[in-house]
Amino acid sequence: MAFNKLKGLSISWKFTLIYFVLLMVPTVFIGISEYQNMVQSAKQQSDRNSSERIFQLKQNILYTIKNAENIAEEIVFSSELQAFLDNDFSFSPAEIDNFIYNFQNKLINIKHLYPNKFYKIRVFTSNQSTEEAYDILYSLRRIAAKDYYRVLMNSSDKMIWGDMKKAEEFYDVNANINPKQNKSIVIPLYERITPVISNQLIGVLEIDILIEKMFGDLNDLRLGEQGFIYVLDRNGKTISPIRNSRLAEQIHLKMFPGANGVKEIRFNNQRHRVEYETIKETDYKILAVVPEKEILQEVIKQKNMLIYIILAGISAVFLVTFLTTNFLFARLKVLVKMMKRIQSGEFDVRVEERGNDEIGDLARSFNQMAEKLEEVMLNLIEQETAHRDAEIRALQSQINPHFLFNTLESLRMECELREEYDLADVLTSLGKLFRYNIKWTNRLVPFKQEIEHIRNYVTVMKVRHREKFQFHEDIPEALLDYLVIKMMLQPLVENCFYHAFKNLEGIWKITIHGRVAGENLWIEITDNGVGIEAERLERINRGLTSGNDSEIDKKTEGFIGLWNVDKRIKMQFGIEYGITLESAIDLGTKIVIKLPAAH
Repeated sequence: MAFNKLKGLSISWKFTLIYFVLLMVPTVFIGISEYQNMVQSAKQQSDRNSSERIFQLKQNILYTIKNAENIAEEIVFSSELQAFLDNDFSFSPAEIDNFIYNFQNKLINIKHLYPNKFYKIRVFTSNQSTEEAYDILYSLRRIAAKDYYRVLMNSSDKMIWGDMKKAEEFYDVNANINPKQNKSIVIPLYERITPVISNQLIGVLEIDILIEKMFGDLNDLRLGEQGFIYVLDRNGKTISPIRNSRLAEQIHLKMFPGANGVKEIRFNNQRHRVEYETIKETDYKILAVVPEKEILQEVIKQKNMLIYIILAGISAVFLVTFLTTNFLFARLKVLVKMMKRIQSGEFDVRVEERGNDEIGDLARSFNQMAEKLEEVMLNLIEQETAHRDAEIRALQSQINPHFLFNTLESLRMECELREEYDLADVLTSLGKLFRYNIKWTNRLVPFKQEIEHIRNYVTVMKVRHREKFQFHEDIPEALLDYLVIKMMLQPLVENCFYHAFKNLEGIWKITIHGRVAGENLWIEITDNGVGIEAERLERINRGLTSGNDSEIDKKTEGFIGLWNVDKRIKMQFGIEYGITLESAIDLGTKIVIKLPAAH
């Protein structure tokens, strides 16, 4: 229905609609492309902001991790601690008190150096002769059943970061303290303590870092109004304060493969953009989450403004186009009317030539077309007819050697009377050559007739070259009834004598081989001649394949017969059939003929 209405519109409206569509398509495309660029730019800016926040938080975490690891190394390799924990030594109460006092002062200095950073620093010893000191020194048996102790013992690293946990308190049975009062959440660092000269375990060091001290105040790292940043541990558990716990519950560690990247997720029918990066020292993942709606808030405002501008521009262009096409239509209508008269066969029509614009040029061209159309059509017909006649005459012309054949027959009989039988045989073969040329009842002949013709030709050529020439056939009997182009082989064999064997010393050899492969008949003529240069061979094959005789100069190349045979094959069977050459200098030439296998 809509299509029928469109057909009924005037040409002015049709042109207007066409221009409108042509204008709308690139305009919409450009608008969409520009909007996508703005969206991409906004996302990239959001990613840069997220990267800055992640980098800042990562540096804070790495700073704390590095400090904790340095302190752990300093404590573990302390000579006093190494000696105190050695199971081979026992200490007096005074020595123990002195060590505890000095060790406690050292921990106090560390805590003063890093205020409020480390919640607990304590040592678990395997030396059973040493008494425990609250909050500093405990027996290793206290943690021997803990999961993190087994992980530490099985780890190839002496130092590991444990999972987030509630701070553990180890109380003396006589202490009047309620363990439930401690609700601090910490991230522990564990390190095996071994003597410098052996790997024997003599203790374990634990350093607990309060979670709020590890990550600092994440409110200082805000991402817009609704964006937030938080941290997952290696098990996918949230270990930092978070503004949107419901969204965090929907986020799983498997959603973020690799060490870092950016991914978009959907939550409550809203898309969120998440950038993440891994801290390799602890396998923590820092995630920066920003709602896409907030990212694109300004872009949407710009998009609406862009739409208003585009609609206003298109409306103005639509009006101008409609008025312009109406003006142009008056002159085009005249041209259309005259074209219909040309279509009816009137070539004497003319239109008024006004203006130098495209329509004026069209009017002048129309007049020239009307004047020359009939002349051009007649010339084309004459040229095409002449071209085909000339081509047929050139390719299929032949001599009528009746008088020569009769003369040869008389000479043959005279030779037999004189008992010169060799010469008589040669004259017989020569006569058969002429007879074969005379009989052109069909362009296609059985393959055996072509082979017989070549045998006669070779017999004649042996008179001239005698023992210098050898000829071989390799034609299965089943191929002899296949149809081939008449007078196809002689020009190709003749090429061997006049080109391949030119200035060639030794025995000349020509072999004809035939085979059927699939639906094709393949005939190969091979000589041991001088061969063809690679560049020249490529030029000849290119000309044969393309059927363009401008590719090679047939006279200078010496391949008139070759070219004509290929042309006849293609005209008879199609351009997929014909001749190709294979050759190399001093290695001879192979002429490959492809024909349809037909009886």
